[in-house]
Amino acid sequence: MRPQSRARGRDGLAHAQNHQPASSLRLFSRLRQILRCDWRRGPGLAPPTITINKDTKVPNACLFTINKEDHTLGNIIKSQLLKDPQVLFAGYKVPHPLEHKIIIRVQTTPDYSPQEAFTNAITDLISELSLLEERFRVAIKDKQEGIE
Repeated sequence: MRPQSRARGRDGLAHAQNHQPASSLRLFSRLRQILRCDWRRGPGLAPPTITINKDTKVPNACLFTINKEDHTLGNIIKSQLLKDPQVLFAGYKVPHPLEHKIIIRVQTTPDYSPQEAFTNAITDLISELSLLEERFRVAIKDKQEGIE
């Protein structure tokens, strides 16, 4: 059961809010799904997890729309993109609080595609999270051996 707290909305009434931290397993699975996503779906198929649109206003830029995600994944992908020296701009937004999707805008240097930058960022995130998970497991094992 999720822990709940009460918050007052604009109407002054108390509303229940769910607070649950994102698990590393959920992040792994979502990042892997995005990495394996078929971005070229035909008509009549289920809506894709991610869609890519070229940005017509800015050269060498794309908009990646990821469905069923929020600030947790948006911020971590944006931060990883900004670590790449060939990425000129990376940002994300949630169009509306009731829409469960994020839009990530990426602009890169002319010799580096935004799709390549996005794929590299997700691959690097999976590697970093795997390393973090492994170190965490080793630390727990060491702590448990110290107690016994």
